[in-house]
Amino acid sequence: MHSRARSRAFTPRNIRAGFSACGLFPFNSDRVLQGIPEPPDELTILVSQGMPGSASNAGETVRSPLTLVTPVTLVTTQGLVSLQTIIINRDAHTLDGRSKRSLERHLDKLSKGAHLAFSQGILQRDQINFLMKFNNEAKVRRSASRGVLGNAKVMGDDELEAARAKRAEKAAIEEAKSKAKRGRKRKASSGVVEEEGQ
Repeated sequence: MHSRARSRAFTPRNIRAGFSACGLFPFNSDRVLQGIPEPPDELTILVSQGMPGSASNAGETVRSPLTLVTPVTLVTTQGLVSLQTIIINRDAHTLDGRSKRSLERHLDKLSKGAHLAFSQGILQRDQINFLMKFNNEAKVRRSASRGVLGNAKVMGDDELEAARAKRAEKAAIEEAKSKAKRGRKRKASSGVVEEEGQ
């Protein structure tokens, strides 16, 4: 029954229709690449030649390729503090006093939030390590063999004590048997055996 329903539902046509309804086109590479914008052939910026005040080079420009640098995500608080000082010292010098104070206040809020996020991440990592260690200990406890006192029977305290005593007797008997089997048998002296027989 299930195989007939499966064979009717999962036809190649239905599978492709489901993919296209989700916007996926795995069997058509042109449709896959259709939505991706093409990168420009070469990125260029205009660089003016000469000093800004010179009249001789006022109209001349040179196109030079621009290499884009991928920004690095900060992972440490020291990197965040250095970024904050760079922004305040280098980028904020063009602002007036009021705007500069506002920028510093917003950067302080940003840095405090980032410090808080980094510290929370460290604490969460420590908590996860603690829980993993605790879980590993629980796995060891669960994997230890358990002694079964009885099967499918509700037992009271007296019955539990009797079952434990019976189990202890069996364990003592098995231990005595295993001790008797260990080692070589000793030869008894013939005189001792004859005296015991009489």
